[in-house]
Amino acid sequence: MKILGILAFKTNNQSPQKQKKVSFGNAIDTGAKFAIDHADVLVTHRCNKGCPTCIDKWVNKYKQIISFDIVKKYFNLLEQRTYAIKTPINQEGRLPINLLGGEPTTIGERYLNNIAEDAHKRNFLMWMSSNGIEKETIDNILPNFDFIHITCDKPEQVHKWLMPKYLDKIGIKFPCTAKTTLKDFLEFAEATKDFPNKRAIVYNDMNRVEIKLQPELAEYLSDSNVNYVIAPHGFHKFGEINGVTVKRIVEGQNIYEDTQLIPRLYPNGNYNCTWQNELNNQYLGEL
Repeated sequence: MKILGILAFKTNNQSPQKQKKVSFGNAIDTGAKFAIDHADVLVTHRCNKGCPTCIDKWVNKYKQIISFDIVKKYFNLLEQRTYAIKTPINQEGRLPINLLGGEPTTIGERYLNNIAEDAHKRNFLMWMSSNGIEKETIDNILPNFDFIHITCDKPEQVHKWLMPKYLDKIGIKFPCTAKTTLKDFLEFAEATKDFPNKRAIVYNDMNRVEIKLQPELAEYLSDSNVNYVIAPHGFHKFGEINGVTVKRIVEGQNIYEDTQLIPRLYPNGNYNCTWQNELNNQYLGEL
């Protein structure tokens, strides 16, 4: 399987020169498979918090919850049309499914567990991204999830997650915004120094332009201080400084429609590969 820009190739035994190109933007050929590093399910636009870094532009404007039948049809498509790229955090090659919102915990732990159970039957990994407010819900579903990303806006919010039972299943995300200082970053790094899974994300606007950082933090996270490595899909780069993994946008890759390696199912039952709208782009086939 070879990836070039937004094109993928059919997986078969032909030589690369004879493989037929398949565009993500159009209906695909029967038998085509796409290499992806994960797939998203946006389960609802409901949220119990107002984060300034939220990239869901419909948050709390629509309150529907996604149909479980649609989720299962989406999982069928992923089984038939995709396979997982191996990454440093996914050496098994199982496809990670990441539940997003809004805030996923607002749909209730029973529904979250049902989705996780169906995902595991298909040998998918089950992930979730959460603001961490509903800690009791997260505690209750944690046995059925492989990994949960918790966003902590301030360094002091991380302490309730710094417990042995969370070490292997919780990742702490720290958003770097226009208001984040170098002192904030260093306090986050110190607070999580014994916690293995922590990441700082330099956030961006809906046009995938990075938010301008405070000058001291910008210099600290600059290419001259951090050895960044570009991810397989080519749109993000990752580096480590002071024990914290830093995620940033790759310059020049600034259009959301370009992120074709991440199929995303929406609460209205459509799926697409962009945050720009919830229209259908059935590049994997019909649900």
